Amino acid sequence: MALSIDIILDNGIEIKNSYIVVNTVSIKKESKYTMIKLLFYKDKDSKDANMKPINTKYYEINGLYVSGTNTKNKGDFTFDKYFSIDVLNKLNNNSIKQSYNYLKTLDEFINSTDI
Repeated sequence: MALSIDIILDNGIEIKNSYIVVNTVSIKKESKYTMIKLLFYKDKDSKDANMKPINTKYYEINGLYVSGTNTKNKGDFTFDKYFSIDVLNKLNNNSIKQSYNYLKTLDEFINSTDI
């Protein structure tokens, strides 16, 4: 599972149809904290060839807020809505799949495509 979207790197270079994978998901149930680490590749072939990612981003969800964004999740507790054990069990999802579902709700990934 992965996402694809056009991105512009910090140096201004545009990458069409970049290949984005969730590398790590860390969930701390008691403190309602989730950290998602994304790796960005030029394309799937680059990842399959074990090339270094062109970018790495971290998203930290702490209750209602998502660090690194201006996102406040529309009144719902983001952690409770996407990452609580009850929700994961109810949806029969693992944390990686649920991370992709969550990322697609952020403005940055709203136009991304599932791969």
